[in-house]
Amino acid sequence: NTTIGTDGMNGGQALEFPRTPYTMDLATIKRLYHLKTGCLLAAGLKMAVMASPTLTNKTALCQAIHQYGQHIGIAFQIQDDLLEYEQHSTTLGKSNQSDHQNRRTTYVTLVGLQQAKADVIHFASNAKAILAHAGLNAPQLLQLTDYIVQRKK
Repeated sequence: NTTIGTDGMNGGQALEFPRTPYTMDLATIKRLYHLKTGCLLAAGLKMAVMASPTLTNKTALCQAIHQYGQHIGIAFQIQDDLLEYEQHSTTLGKSNQSDHQNRRTTYVTLVGLQQAKADVIHFASNAKAILAHAGLNAPQLLQLTDYIVQRKK
């Protein structure tokens, strides 16, 4: 299965596991975010499509929703890196410097603060465009996308 196996969440975990502390280039960190969080979100969304008794053309919808999940997963992880960089520990509920203390490369350390902020918006916008192109009228998914970009913890 491409969502769970080596081309999915397990593959993402394998990328991260041997690297504590770890350094990654931009392509590798994007792949990690795609495999771990993107596949996790895509799996849940695809299950909802498959379980819906009212949706037709489920194969095409699953492809679109998988792409949507990938984009919001990457946006979520970049936002997570931004929050760790910008927010106070009490707001986050965890150390705001744990990646730095563990010498982990993050999206922010690779591209800088402003580019990371722009990229969160880029991935979220692409996710919304995927929904629109697929003809999915899904206000809850649009709200989820906005939440990912605007969240503070």
